[in-house]
Amino acid sequence: IEQKAKQSGIDLSKMDEQLPSAKRVEPCSLLTQEEAQKILGVEIERVESSDDRTCLYYAKDGVEKDAEKALEERVRKAGKETGGIEAAVKGILGDVTDNKGAYLVVSVQWDEGRAAVTAFQIALELLAPDLKTPVSGLGDQALIGPMDSMLIFRKAGTAVVIDLRLVPEGRAKGLEIARTIESRLDI
Repeated sequence: IEQKAKQSGIDLSKMDEQLPSAKRVEPCSLLTQEEAQKILGVEIERVESSDDRTCLYYAKDGVEKDAEKALEERVRKAGKETGGIEAAVKGILGDVTDNKGAYLVVSVQWDEGRAAVTAFQIALELLAPDLKTPVSGLGDQALIGPMDSMLIFRKAGTAVVIDLRLVPEGRAKGLEIARTIESRLDI
């Protein structure tokens, strides 16, 4: 892993460097129900924290089922276009984050942001090096995973993971969500 990280330009030597973290707040205060609804273009029925770092956004009945069908179609199409590699990665990412039936999931890694982003980078490098997209102008470091299914960004020592698997046009909507959240991280 260390050799692959080095070959990929991932600097593991900074992992021990302490960075300031954002002030902890209730995770759902980083993106309100109204903001999520406006950005996503769907009715968000309810929002709930599952713990001190995760916020779940539930769409009105039926939206999640339609989104799941659309996701299956995108994965099927991607599998044909990429020989199945992208679909496999998307499936692996899907197992990592349990969305508990939510349309959108936002998770905050308050103190170990660098480690979270580095782990995401290494996983993608090992599984599918061509399927990650660095994002400039968002936090100190940001990546979008395969098929715009996941966005992770770091601001100082805090990382935010946005699960976009069920969100059509995940890149554009994910970036807008991320910028909203980033503006509220008090470092």
